[in-house]
This record gives sequence, structure tokens and C-alpha cells, in this order.
Amino acid sequence: MSYSVPNMEDILAEMREKFIETAQEKLDRLNDILALFTSGKGADTALQQEFRREVHSLKGMGGTFQMPLVTELCHTFEAFLEGEDHFDEPLIQASHIYLDRLADLIESGEGHPTASRQEWLHGLPQKPSDAYGYSVRSQPTVLVIGIEEQQSNVIRDNFAESGFACVFQKTSEVAFETALKTHPEIVIVNQVLPDMDGAELLRGLGATKGLSKTKFAMICPDRRQALQENLTAVHLLSQKNIDADVMNFIAITLTT
Repeated sequence: MSYSVPNMEDILAEMREKFIETAQEKLDRLNDILALFTSGKGADTALQQEFRREVHSLKGMGGTFQMPLVTELCHTFEAFLEGEDHFDEPLIQASHIYLDRLADLIESGEGHPTASRQEWLHGLPQKPSDAYGYSVRSQPTVLVIGIEEQQSNVIRDNFAESGFACVFQKTSEVAFETALKTHPEIVIVNQVLPDMDGAELLRGLGATKGLSKTKFAMICPDRRQALQENLTAVHLLSQKNIDADVMNFIAITLTT
């Protein structure tokens, strides 16, 4: 008896088709719920819970079907909805923007982080600013700079378990601007960056008055060599032990 070897391209195409079909069903249901909110049921607790469950389910599907951008967009949407106990007209309109962006992203097939990542996340509704003009965030934020994809996934997963949202930047210039605007609770920098040394970036960030309460860490090929940089109040993490190191850093952050 002969056995045919499954064609991997056919399997992937079938998985993608199933993902799109199931995701579209969830998006349709989410839009149906928004229509119910528009008709005057914005305070319906059961409908709100269902809405949040469907968004959370989409976020999980992004992980199952290797579509991390879908997961990240849903995570951002969940953070935006956190603390809301009534879907009024502005919140409904904002939710439609998120759902339309999700629909476009899923249809595009750009599930993996690419150069267009910021385009997918740019311009989405955010929480109102406080009296000082800073964005009001519903959860603490970690700014991760210049980290390769595999390590980024480890960092994201570990911090997500402790209630942190991660923002990823590749270059020091964009990352510095992001830090000044968002005032993250934690900054993690790769020692080796494409445009400058990670230690120099940390010195600049650490000298910024608006980041006086931010905790800093640097991922180094060799922690012993990194000690020569004389970075005070910076935790040195290693590329080899990043999972354990990040968990220890979370523990330090949460207890100090």
C-alpha cells in the first residue's frame, strides 16, 4: 500500500481558509452586537461580555494560526475597552474602526510582523489624554527595542501573563520618541542595535526627566562584558537565558 505525502502548501492554504472563515463569523457577530448597542442596549451586561469574549477569541486565534499581528491588534482593542461599562455612540464608532481594521488585516494575510506593522496599528482610537496631555493607559506598558522576533515573542508572552502590554520598536530614534510620548513603565533594549549602541541609548533615556520612574534592562550577548558599560540601575539580561531573566525582571519590577 502506498501513502501520499501531504502537500504542505495545500495544508497551509486549508488552514488559512478555515481561519478566514471562522474569523469572519466572529467579526459578523461583533458587528451585530454593535448594531444592538446602537439600538439602545449599550448597557446590556450579557452582550458586553459576549462582545469581549469574541474579541478575546479572535486574539487567541491569531496565536493558534500563527497570525501575531491579529493577536496584537486584538490585544490593543481589549486594552481600549477595559474599564468601559457602557457602549455609547463614541465607543461604538471607535469599536467599528477596530473591527474594520481587523477585517482588512485578516483579509490581507499579513499575519506576521512586517515593515507595515505600524501602518496596521497607526491611527486606532486611544483613550483620552489626561490633564498633562499623556495618554491614559489601561495597563502598564513595556517598550522593547531592537529585539529579534523569537525573543520578542518570549518577552511579550511573559509580560502579558503579568498584565503588561508590549510595544516593539526596531531603531533607537523611533524608540526614543515613543518613550518620550508614552512614558513606559519598563524599557528593554538590545545591546546591539542597527543605528547605535544599546548602552548609549539607555544612558540617554535614563537621563530623561520624564522617565525617572521607568525601569531599564538591556539584553546582552555577554553580561560580564556589559558590566564594563557601568550602567547604573540597569538590569542586564542575557540572550541565552532570556526567558528566565525576563521572569526575574518582572518579579523585580512588581516588587520594587
